Amino acid sequence: MRVLMAMMMHETNTFSPVPTDLQRFALTQGGTPPVGQEAVQAFRGTGMALAAYIDEVEQLGWAYDVALAAHAAPSGVVQTEAFETMCQTIVQAVASQPYDAVLLDLHGAMVTALSTLAGPAHGGAAEDVMKMVTEIGSPDKAADYVKAKRAAREPLTGFGHRVYRAEDPRARHMREGVRKLGEEMGAPEWYEILQ
Repeated sequence: MRVLMAMMMHETNTFSPVPTDLQRFALTQGGTPPVGQEAVQAFRGTGMALAAYIDEVEQLGWAYDVALAAHAAPSGVVQTEAFETMCQTIVQAVASQPYDAVLLDLHGAMVTALSTLAGPAHGGAAEDVMKMVTEIGSPDKAADYVKAKRAAREPLTGFGHRVYRAEDPRARHMREGVRKLGEEMGAPEWYEILQ
């Protein structure tokens, strides 16, 4: 029996200004997420699902490979390039030889966020809104920013919706949460910029 294992773990905080690129999933600064024996050594005995997979497969005497062991601390939205690189690594490993089983440890929030909110009109929109907030910088610059974008006929992320012609009904319920999160993150100006 031969088993392939892989892990992608990250708790996404949409309002975090810290970008989550591929290096944030590495064990060392400037590195890449560990694979193979480096991944086994790094995560064996950690109490994580990947460690349990390793223990169980070794107890059963099965051969195994670790395609990827990507784990990043909670931070902003995972950059598309990082997500696609990790997915490609796993898919290439699956296709590289016949496996009897594949054990994946995928953090539910990350998978759900990236799978159901993919594309520039959904998950990418949240990333673009945070970039816009960062570009604006302070509430007093928001009106000029919007005027400049409109004058240049550039799109403004977060303005308008293909289905909701008036306000998106979800926005009413999210405003207070956004205000509180901005305060908790030490950036109350985010809420004001978005008003």
